[in-house]
Amino acid sequence: MIVLATQPTDIEKLSCQPQQLSDWTDVQHALAHMEPENLHQFCRTFWMTEPVAIVGVFRKWGNHWAGFSVLGSYVVEHPMGFCRQYRRLLDSTFEDFGMDRLEVTGRCDHPDILRWMRFLGFEVEGRLRRYGMHGEDAWILSRIRKDSRES
Repeated sequence: MIVLATQPTDIEKLSCQPQQLSDWTDVQHALAHMEPENLHQFCRTFWMTEPVAIVGVFRKWGNHWAGFSVLGSYVVEHPMGFCRQYRRLLDSTFEDFGMDRLEVTGRCDHPDILRWMRFLGFEVEGRLRRYGMHGEDAWILSRIRKDSRES
């Protein structure tokens, strides 16, 4: 598996998981409207013979960032290889961008989301009721820089 800067057409080539179909439009919209230099800097595509996942981050304010991912079917079938590589990418991203906090949301109806996110170093902060586009609940999780001060 290799990791490359995301190109605008990568999203069209990704075979998406059924759980993510409702979120698909938001990610396509965000990637389509992202400036090319930001897309290149802040988004990565995991490749085998075709894209298997697209991940990205964007700055909310200061050193607080939010992240997103769209996972293809390959990731469901081979999660550990992807997760190990993604965790290394997250570690370097924290250093490269000087992040203090990265937050993500994950649908509560996705059976493996909490285990997967904990493996990546995230902690659950709470449940967002009726948060999704279709009224589904979502977990909010964060990963805090190890050396940042707790408030």
